[in-house]
Amino acid sequence: MKAAGKEEGLSGREDYDEFGLFHENAAEYGLPFDRPPTVRRVFVGVPGGRRISALVWQDGDPELILLHGGSQNAHTWDTVAMALGRPLVAIDLPGHGHSDGSGDRPGGQLDAHGNAADVAEAIGQLAPAAKAVVGMSLGGLTTIALWAEAPELVRTIILVDVLPGIKPQRAQHITDFVNGPRSFASQRSAHRRRGQQVRRRRRRALRAAARRPADRGRPVPAPRGTARRAR
Repeated sequence: MKAAGKEEGLSGREDYDEFGLFHENAAEYGLPFDRPPTVRRVFVGVPGGRRISALVWQDGDPELILLHGGSQNAHTWDTVAMALGRPLVAIDLPGHGHSDGSGDRPGGQLDAHGNAADVAEAIGQLAPAAKAVVGMSLGGLTTIALWAEAPELVRTIILVDVLPGIKPQRAQHITDFVNGPRSFASQRSAHRRRGQQVRRRRRRALRAAARRPADRGRPVPAPRGTARRAR
């Protein structure tokens, strides 16, 4: 395991202070802020010569593991971590944030079971006694797979906004974005790509809506065995 302050040893990344905006998180959500929180970035080796990155909050033994959703990263949880004020670890899923990609796994970085194997390695080194794993969206699917992969590391599961699974076609916009360029010539070009991805997603949503039945506004029948509420 290796700790890092700024972007150490990562090629193709701009050197910046990733911990420099916590005061804005605090101001937006009304959190007390008298000094920056204690947080550091670490890296854990996983099979295939790859590394998984994580943010370790506070100095005590981590109590929680936080797993973000697709196209997000460990900083997704910054405000939550600041509000809780407890020792925890927020992990970058494979191919997200500062973590290396999924290698040659057929399912890529949307493969919850493959992600779980890498996350298990990271948790085993960083927080083997954590009381709970919190997973959102893809992180939630990874959490469920983690329980099957390494149940000894999962004592309690908290799921946030999780679907039963991921259909490759419906997740194509996420895959395209995540598998895009690893670096950009400027911040403007990165924003431009993000805008293009959002517009494509909206067009697909409009086409899907146009194919739906015209009676969407009709009342939905109550399930059998239930009583309708009187008006």
